[in-house]
Amino acid sequence: MSKLLFTLFFPFLFINFLLSQEKNQLVYIANEGILIEQDGKRVLIDALHKSDLKVYQFTQIALRQNILGKVKPFDKVDLFLITHLHGDHFSPVMMKDFLEKHEETILMAPNQVVDTMKNAAYLAGQIYPLNGTDKGLMYEMDGIKIHALPLIHSYPQKNAWIENMAYLLDFNGLTILHIGDAEFLPENLNRIQKAIGKGVDYALLPDWFFEDEESIAQVNKKIKAKKYLAMHVMVTKPGTYERRLKKRVKDFNMDLNVLMRVGEIQPLEK
Repeated sequence: MSKLLFTLFFPFLFINFLLSQEKNQLVYIANEGILIEQDGKRVLIDALHKSDLKVYQFTQIALRQNILGKVKPFDKVDLFLITHLHGDHFSPVMMKDFLEKHEETILMAPNQVVDTMKNAAYLAGQIYPLNGTDKGLMYEMDGIKIHALPLIHSYPQKNAWIENMAYLLDFNGLTILHIGDAEFLPENLNRIQKAIGKGVDYALLPDWFFEDEESIAQVNKKIKAKKYLAMHVMVTKPGTYERRLKKRVKDFNMDLNVLMRVGEIQPLEK
């Protein structure tokens, strides 16, 4: 399996390392924020935010400045996806600033997200609001197939009103699944299974999908990813938490990496 490379919490090292990379790769930004570079395309997901939730990582200031300032590799971003409107995933102010400076970028996001971007009618040509249905919505843009799939948010009693969108991306046969803050529920697992069919290459799942042996067994059965990437991980000692999580999946023959370090790079392979 490919070795996971990372730069430890230093934004300047992160940027310098990315500048030298020409490979297909997935890069950890913060919390559930990632950059995907594949087949010459660049996709950002949940990559601009600053939350008061101290237990989760937010996009570091230097990195936000580089994303908004179009510093390579953020000089040309084809697609920006938002899973939902919570502040540890999305900032309406930052998003409007980003779209003003990145005229080439298309934003896809649930209606709730778009509705928070007030006075943004002048950006309408870049914004695709998503009306979720149980089967999801299918799009295609210049080499990327996009399946937007609504899933129930975590803590559904409190967050029943939240529109949480998962995204299944297909880059000429290489598939990447990002499910936002989906709750671990049979309904969600069944929707995911129907959407992905026989499985995916990379599945980005919040860490509660690896909570215990029972949940891990269901993930292994329903999602069947070649590689799993755990995200939305609380800020803690990376090594300790990572070892604990990998120990849980050891008996299930699952290839797992834990996204905790800003700038971690996962090479992408079909």
